[in-house]
Amino acid sequence: MAVDTTPNMGLHRWNAAGDAYDWAFDLKDDKNAIDAHDHSNTKGVPVRRVAYGAVGSRPAHGNAGHLFFATDEGILYLDTGAAWTAAAKNPMTTAGDLVFGGVGGVPTRLAAGAVGTVPYVASGGVTYAWGEPLFLAGTQTMTGNKILNGTLTLSGGSLIMPQAPGYAATAEGQLGWDSDQDRLTCGANGWTAYMDPPRAWGFCDWSGNILSGYGMNSISYPGTGIVALGWTRAFRNNYYGIHVTPINDAVLTAWVPHSSKSTGGARLQFKNSSFIDTNATAFMVSAYGLQ
Repeated sequence: MAVDTTPNMGLHRWNAAGDAYDWAFDLKDDKNAIDAHDHSNTKGVPVRRVAYGAVGSRPAHGNAGHLFFATDEGILYLDTGAAWTAAAKNPMTTAGDLVFGGVGGVPTRLAAGAVGTVPYVASGGVTYAWGEPLFLAGTQTMTGNKILNGTLTLSGGSLIMPQAPGYAATAEGQLGWDSDQDRLTCGANGWTAYMDPPRAWGFCDWSGNILSGYGMNSISYPGTGIVALGWTRAFRNNYYGIHVTPINDAVLTAWVPHSSKSTGGARLQFKNSSFIDTNATAFMVSAYGLQ
């Protein structure tokens, strides 16, 4: 039986025109060639077996072209003959990690971000970081400064501002809600502007009716020209203001005697041009202060 050799590994094979196959020596040579695994494929590229294990079990360098995969690091090492060098590395170490090309295109790990965040370009376009999106379904929490150049339209839903008891917005243009006093606060260059609504407002007639309004829970007439009003929510002290507008040509003046004012209500006094107590056909009243 005649033989020649395979083109890649040089293994002996039958050939009618070649030398006879020596089972003892040729088979031995073939086994040695396979075991050495130091050969080139048809493209001339060395083909190696890849050893693997923990990086601590990696053999000493000095066998150029050999590969070793460190299972505990996820790194493929190449023996250059002078040292082991990382030929391929997976920078991701945790579920949810991302990999991106960093400086010079080096694979770089971006650790998984918090729920609801998205990656954005940072540091001159060579680094990514996590941030909050402007628009996502469901409840999202946004931190830090956000700049919107355009129009923000709320189609349904609501806009909830920073809020707390006694909340005072101080930054220029900042809005907030004082949940203790149910009022809007606005920052104005270091100080706080309070947008206090009337705590009570109403249109009343002399028949004891509160025709429209809010914040008043009772009305009575103890005497001629006198109206007693009760507030739905008591004021903190007696230092609140009341504005009264009589709707009656005969009534020219209306005021609130201080002694007739309490945290829970107040008495209004109406008089005509002669300063004689006179009933008003109807009147409007509003009250302002801390409750």
